Amino acid sequence: MTSNRFRVLVVEDTPDDLELYATYLAAEGFAVTTVASGIEAFSEAVTGEPDAMLLDLVLGRDDGLAIVQALRADSRTAGLPVVAITAAVPRYLPEVAMAVGCSDFLTKPCLPGVVAAALRAAIARRSPSAGERP
Repeated sequence: MTSNRFRVLVVEDTPDDLELYATYLAAEGFAVTTVASGIEAFSEAVTGEPDAMLLDLVLGRDDGLAIVQALRADSRTAGLPVVAITAAVPRYLPEVAMAVGCSDFLTKPCLPGVVAAALRAAIARRSPSAGERP
């Protein structure tokens, strides 16, 4: 990995979606790490120090909103941009996701280019000087 690539953590428990987003983001120049559970997501967010996270809000038994709350409560991950993505969209969910600290909210199906753009925008809002990377 070169130092000028954004590091993105993709958290997704659906294998096809995980492969789709990871492959596309890597082709777009991101350095991608993938995990499939909330416990792995939090651990990797702390140890891997990603620039942003793409988080499926429905991860089997794990609650994506609780993961975001845990990230925000920890000083090591409090500023990590989190782009939420999910197919399950009750009317209240986008507003609640933003209220707990998500940087953006996307619904599946979602084109990979939209995901990449949302991640870049979230990273740029966190650190405007980072906009020069992919």
